[in-house]
Amino acid sequence: MTAHTVLMRDDFGGKLTSLNCLAYNSAIFRSQDEVLLDMAHVTFIHPIALVGFLRLYQKLHNLGKKIHIKLPISGDVVNYLANVHFLEALESVEPVAGSPQVLNRLIPDLTTIVPVQRFDNEGEVEALAQRLEEAMGTMGGLMPSCYTIVAELASNVVHHSGVGNGWAMVQRYGYSTGSIIEIAVGDWGKGVRNSLRGNEDLALKITSARDAIRLAIKEGSSRFKDPHRGYGLHHIRTEVKAPQRQFTLRSGTGCLVVYDNGRFRTKVMPSLVGVLAEARIPC
Repeated sequence: MTAHTVLMRDDFGGKLTSLNCLAYNSAIFRSQDEVLLDMAHVTFIHPIALVGFLRLYQKLHNLGKKIHIKLPISGDVVNYLANVHFLEALESVEPVAGSPQVLNRLIPDLTTIVPVQRFDNEGEVEALAQRLEEAMGTMGGLMPSCYTIVAELASNVVHHSGVGNGWAMVQRYGYSTGSIIEIAVGDWGKGVRNSLRGNEDLALKITSARDAIRLAIKEGSSRFKDPHRGYGLHHIRTEVKAPQRQFTLRSGTGCLVVYDNGRFRTKVMPSLVGVLAEARIPC
């Protein structure tokens, strides 16, 4: 049987709203025993793309698929993957046969704050947040916001995804317009819609994934009937109320973008399994 190919094009490094190559088509994936994840022509990768890739990889592994990965042709991109511990992340799901030797080179001047890594419980979420705090060093003025965003998103994965584990990465990029910290967190679980519908008081208000993420950003929205739960995403919305900050979340066919004035918009996009979230903070 021919393997189904998921092609990561040269714009794979774009924003979360453009990562439609990671959309999950259950009919296609369930009908194929083998899947090829083709990164050959990728020329740039953002943290959100790597976290999204690993979510898809873990989902396919959970379905029992035989997965093939074609690494980027670009030496710079391969070096980057080595620097952010991409191979180690793959091997946390399953051993990678014939580990590619080209991933042993590093880019010494790349500012990786937290390499891409998996977390499986609340203790590992705390360790992740602590690692972030220690790594930020002279960027300490931004640390409280970054800490809150990472901790809230990762904790949501552990408590609400239904699979209990996810992926996170934090990277600092220097652009001609200034430096930006990019935070990426994702999981391959049930998604926002199915999670919130566990609360019967909210279930009738949710007719789509777009409805679900619009509701999730509001105070007190949780699958638990507890007045003290459901404030995580609201806290993140508060943290991005600063110039040029932005938060994006995708789950199912729903997409939410929160801007630096606290306002947000939602739209319908190709379906992504689980939850994939990104925050951008100028530094």
